[in-house]
Amino acid sequence: MAFKATIHWSNPSPGKEVPMSIARHTLKTALCGITLALCACAAPPPPPGPDFSVVRFSHDNQDDVLGQKLDGKTTEDGRTFKIPAGSHDVVVIVQRRETNGKMQYCFANISYANFQDGEVYNIHEQRIGDKVSLQLRRHTEVLATNNGGLNCSPGS
Repeated sequence: MAFKATIHWSNPSPGKEVPMSIARHTLKTALCGITLALCACAAPPPPPGPDFSVVRFSHDNQDDVLGQKLDGKTTEDGRTFKIPAGSHDVVVIVQRRETNGKMQYCFANISYANFQDGEVYNIHEQRIGDKVSLQLRRHTEVLATNNGGLNCSPGS
């Protein structure tokens, strides 16, 4: 079975046929552009500096884990953020899919009093069945957990 593609450019000639190889090339170019744009969104997090640390998020499952607030202020990029030394409260949002396919949004608070400059911290989510826990880690050391559990909205 043969396919024929007709593509109209910005100054089209009515009915002008374009060979399939050009159409494929145009499609590949567009897809590459979209892929590059999406990769820019997933740029690597910044390294820690002498006057701040970096907080990152991770998980062992299909849930999405993001930092929503730092000390009561909404974060610009919930995937990672810079944090100065000292005591801080982080509100974490966990977006998870329930067994019925509905999305559920859960919030938890993690407080830690001894953030140090120049470090990389990780807030890690673990889910075993329906039980979800969050841990603030530095390397392999667990520094704090979400003692208050998760506050979840009904699935939508």
